[in-house]
Amino acid sequence: MGYTLITGATSGIGKAFAYEYGKKGCPLIITGQREKILNSNAEDLRKKYGIEVRVIISDLSKDENISSLEMLINNTNIETLINNAGIGNVNYFQDEDYSFFQKMINLHVVCVTRLTKAVLPQMMKRNSGTIINVSSSSAFSAAPKHTVYAGTKAYIKQFTECLYLDLMNTNIQIQALVPNLTHTDLQGKIGISEERQKGSFFRQYETPEQVVKHSMDALKKGKVVCVCGGFISKYNTFTSHFIPKKSYYKFVAKEFTVK
Repeated sequence: MGYTLITGATSGIGKAFAYEYGKKGCPLIITGQREKILNSNAEDLRKKYGIEVRVIISDLSKDENISSLEMLINNTNIETLINNAGIGNVNYFQDEDYSFFQKMINLHVVCVTRLTKAVLPQMMKRNSGTIINVSSSSAFSAAPKHTVYAGTKAYIKQFTECLYLDLMNTNIQIQALVPNLTHTDLQGKIGISEERQKGSFFRQYETPEQVVKHSMDALKKGKVVCVCGGFISKYNTFTSHFIPKKSYYKFVAKEFTVK
């Protein structure tokens, strides 16, 4: 059985994927930056499921670390690649230092593209494998304070759909996973208050485990773009396509002044 490689597996959706594939008995390669937490996750996975878990402590916004992971992929049988590593912010474009945006672009665009390119030759050779690229509902809708985040997540979605078209005559499964509001560490890091994270009828949060279940169900059905959440969440994702742009801009401008 080939390895499942998951980037950004320290917490949140990446961690939930690790437990999902661990439950299936798949050997894992998990990456992240918080060494103590990632090693603790790995030890728990080994004890729970009796699987091999390889840990790589790495900042994948750095070119040399992407190169190291490419070399590992070239020399390892990878059955599933889950490009989950990412960062976020809620700040006006003009107020953020460019170095942060460069890191975000490296993680969401450069790393996803290079790791996908690295894993494809072996998948093509055996005509099997799965690639899941984690996008965001921000890929569908413009919002203030999300300028580069939304742009890079839109890249992931579009890249993944085009990749599916390139590979549609193969047995390689391709998915763009589109979480809506999800309870992860990222919410706190970008300044979303605990009170706001409780959600409401129109702002419904899911757990990382629910997001992963959506992903697994979509894979079984062969769905390329998996938009998570219930009816309200999905409606909100596509809102900008249904209402006049001026009205939409006024709504999101007001919505995103609140944290």
